[in-house]
Amino acid sequence: MEGVNGAVIGRKQGPYSHYFQGNMYVSGVHAQLRYNAGSGWSITDKHSSNGTRLNGRVLQPDVEMSLSDGDVLTIANVNLQVSVKVV
Repeated sequence: MEGVNGAVIGRKQGPYSHYFQGNMYVSGVHAQLRYNAGSGWSITDKHSSNGTRLNGRVLQPDVEMSLSDGDVLTIANVNLQVSVKVV
C-alpha cells in the first residue's frame, strides 16, 4: 500500500478498503493517515472498535502518532510494516 495524505483506513471507506473488506475486526472507518512536510507521516485512530497499535502500543482515539521506517502498524488484527521512502 502506498500512503495517501488524509486517507481513511477502513473496511467501508478509503482507498485501502479493498484490503479489509472481508475482515470484520477492522472498523468501517478505522484510522487515518496524514502527511506533514515538516514532520512526515502520522496515523490517528478514529474510535475504532478493535483498536490501532503502533509497535505494540495502543493508540488513543484522535491522537496523532508519527510513523517511522520499520514501525509495525496494527489495524485491529492486521500487522503492516511501515516503509518510508525518501524521493
